[in-house]
Amino acid sequence: MPGISAKRKKLLLVAASVVIGVPVVLGILLLGTISVMYSPVYTYRLLVYMEPTIKDYDRFPMREVANRPPVYNFKTAAQPVKIGKLTFEYPKGTTNTIDFEPFLAQSETRSILVIKNDTILYEKYLGGDARDSISKSFSMAKSVTSTLVGLAVQDGLFRLNDPIVKYLPEMKGRGIDAMTVRDLLVMNSGIAFKLLPKDEFLLFQPFYGEAIQYYLPDIRSHLLKLGAGKEKIGEYFLYDDYYPLLEAMIIERTARKTLSAYAGEKLWSKIGAEFPASFSLNDVDGLEQAASGFNARGIDLAKFGRLFLNDGAWEGTQVLPAGWVKEATAPDPADRRPWMNDPAWRDAGGYYKYHWWGMRNDDGTYDFTATGSPGAQIIYVSPGRRAIVVHQGTGSDPMTWAMIARAIIRDLK
Repeated sequence: MPGISAKRKKLLLVAASVVIGVPVVLGILLLGTISVMYSPVYTYRLLVYMEPTIKDYDRFPMREVANRPPVYNFKTAAQPVKIGKLTFEYPKGTTNTIDFEPFLAQSETRSILVIKNDTILYEKYLGGDARDSISKSFSMAKSVTSTLVGLAVQDGLFRLNDPIVKYLPEMKGRGIDAMTVRDLLVMNSGIAFKLLPKDEFLLFQPFYGEAIQYYLPDIRSHLLKLGAGKEKIGEYFLYDDYYPLLEAMIIERTARKTLSAYAGEKLWSKIGAEFPASFSLNDVDGLEQAASGFNARGIDLAKFGRLFLNDGAWEGTQVLPAGWVKEATAPDPADRRPWMNDPAWRDAGGYYKYHWWGMRNDDGTYDFTATGSPGAQIIYVSPGRRAIVVHQGTGSDPMTWAMIARAIIRDLK
């Protein structure tokens, strides 16, 4: 620093070290606070894993969800359909046009299947993936978990109108004694859950529910300490990642087996799955990540969609009650709850039911989709057109891809 005195140099160096050191000290204090409030493992995962990816299945312990022969094979069209330009509206009032094949690469698609009348019309894998590649489903796991709730109800393990504290007595006396299993399925407000605002500073993300349910190693203990939130039960639609985990614990306690074992026995072994699936686990006591950690191949997720397409029947056997399929996916005209979450799906004519996102059609029918984010994981089911679209990818969002799937199905001959 020519022309600067030794004293001033020293002052400048001290000032610089203070400017650099303050954020470092604050960061260390923040990490220490997170470790004390939650756990050092949680802090490590936030720092090292950072953003979740669809390949996160290998970052967590897992428990197999067993399949069983015979494998069901869809028919394959002699020639794949050609999908060109697609037009769709989303959000409401915004018209989008895409050129399909280039968009697959642009949106970082890993796999896509288009199936109609039990025939694969289009199947493609990108980014090094193949038919046997596993992906983490993220919130598509919620639709799997709600289906296991339906199977448990069929087995007489509990009823939808039962209060959850009947099976989770540790939560009694905290203002949620009236909360029912059905409240969990429709995402009624009631239990405290901090939803990360879109404009929230990322440093505060560790204190919000999305990160906690995904990375906290002892999520069971955390959940059983929850109580009432600011909003009354049923006052709002509040998309809450804790609810499927509570459903998982209720199934676990009433079935007296793990959620994975129950899923294999009652669901995955019944639908001709080509591969076993798995649930990622909370690694302290083995609670499944029922909100975000179901891991499977796209071809088998299509079979899960087919089960719903056929009103719960599989090759002559009623696996899931037909009444449950309708109850889980059909719009409820009495549902007038305001949405605390981003209402773009609702404003476009959509709705939410038992961990499925539904969309009304102009002809009075409705479609529904299981969705997962980050990325765009969807199982789109159109009963009226006998069609299914499965998409797994990283570079777009699931609601946009649900609308793309709807446009694909609309244009099929």
